Amino acid sequence: MKKWKSALGIRAIPGILLTVCVGSAALAGNVQSPLQDPVVEAPEPPNWDGFYAGGSLGYGFGFEDRFGVSRNGTLSGNLGDMEPDGLYGGVRGGWRDSIRFATGRQYVYGFEVGYDIADIKDSVTGEILGATLEGRSEIKDMFTLRFKGGITNRSGRTLYFSSIGYVNSKVETGLDSSVGGGTLSGESDDRRNGYAIGVGVEHKLTEQLSLTGEYEYVNLKSKTVELTDNVTTKSTPGFHGLRLGLNFQF
Repeated sequence: MKKWKSALGIRAIPGILLTVCVGSAALAGNVQSPLQDPVVEAPEPPNWDGFYAGGSLGYGFGFEDRFGVSRNGTLSGNLGDMEPDGLYGGVRGGWRDSIRFATGRQYVYGFEVGYDIADIKDSVTGEILGATLEGRSEIKDMFTLRFKGGITNRSGRTLYFSSIGYVNSKVETGLDSSVGGGTLSGESDDRRNGYAIGVGVEHKLTEQLSLTGEYEYVNLKSKTVELTDNVTTKSTPGFHGLRLGLNFQF
């Protein structure tokens, strides 16, 4: 009986060894199998859609306006050229939507309304028919309605845009003169329609807050205004402007 058990044990050894070898080979195969890299999804581009509100501050400059003086419809002379400049700033708000392309860029478009208080002015002094005259012009405010559209960069965080729109401004035109030891002054306040075109860039600082910078050209309608009895001038106001601002998207 002992010999039979001993022989049975010896016969079982090859099977045990085979099992151990197969198991070791299987474990070795698992250790050497290549690891798969985790799948990384591209970040979702920023959202430009919806309503926004903000404010801006700008500087207007460099638009020539020749100040001529006419009496009874006949030009008496020109005092010279004015180049009104000064600060302007205010609030704005708008709505926009976007179209996304396969490249990752977006076309963003929408409408914006704004109101600015302005102090863009200049004056010029000269002599006409023996009288010393000072002419002045000032743009005092602006109401604007614009269409804006542009393309983002690949990340979607920076928008390059252009704009075109309607402008309505309050313009003050004045004339002061010294005649025969006395003074004579006259002025006219009126509202002018016009247009504005511009280009700019807007960059998202956060998902809701963005910084803007733009150049714009504002041209207001020319108009002959009466300053004193039978004394008129043709007013042609406008300016080039640079402005910076912040927008908050709701």
